[in-house]
Order: sequence, then C-alpha cells, then structure tokens
Amino acid sequence: MRYEDMTFEEQQAEKRRRQEEADARYERRQAFLTELLGPPGVARFAPPPVRDFDAQLGEHAAQLAKLTRLTLNYALNDDGDLQTQMNAASAVTRLIQTNVAIARVLLAKSKTVQGVPADKEPQAVVSQG
Repeated sequence: MRYEDMTFEEQQAEKRRRQEEADARYERRQAFLTELLGPPGVARFAPPPVRDFDAQLGEHAAQLAKLTRLTLNYALNDDGDLQTQMNAASAVTRLIQTNVAIARVLLAKSKTVQGVPADKEPQAVVSQG
C-alpha cells in the first residue's frame, strides 16, 4: 500500500515503524563501532602506539603504491569526464609526493640503522726535514 493511500493512523504507525527501524540500525552501528574502535571519545581516534616504525612506513608505502596505480587508471581513463580525470591526476600527484617522502624517511633510517661509514679524517702531513 502506498503511503498516500494510508489513513492518518496508518501513516503514523508507518512513521513509528520506520523510526524504530532507524533507531535499531543506529544502535547496531554504534555497538559495532564500539566493538571495532573502542568506546566513544578521543581515544577512539587516537592511533595505537607504533612498535616498529620502519615496518609500518614500509606497509604504508606499499599501500600508497597500489593506490597510486588505481588512481592513475582513473586519470588515464578515456571514458571518464574531464573533471574526474583532473581530480584523479591531482590525487596521483599528492600520492606520489607522499610516497617519495616515505621513501626518503626509510632510506635515511636504513642508513642510520645499517651504519654509514664515517668520513675519513684528512691525513696529517708529516714534514720531513
């Protein structure tokens, strides 16, 4: 039965039913988020402490590389509209810049972890005379 064909009482009952469904859906979503992310509040949005910073940066770099390839497909898609291609090209630029920054940090970290040979001191000149 269409909403317009219902009596006032039926319309009110339908509104209550829909509101109850929405409330139940909201409660289920909140319970899921609490189970997934913890209790509501600022702590929900704070990232967990990082134990292996280099490994996490490496994972981020790999994920960014995949995302860059996917976004590049949108930028180079001939069937898409120009605005979508321009937005994708802009996103690819930012993704590449982020990936380069992560690579620089990982490269700098790997040099400090593995050890860089110390600069040799200039040899003292011994004069004979």
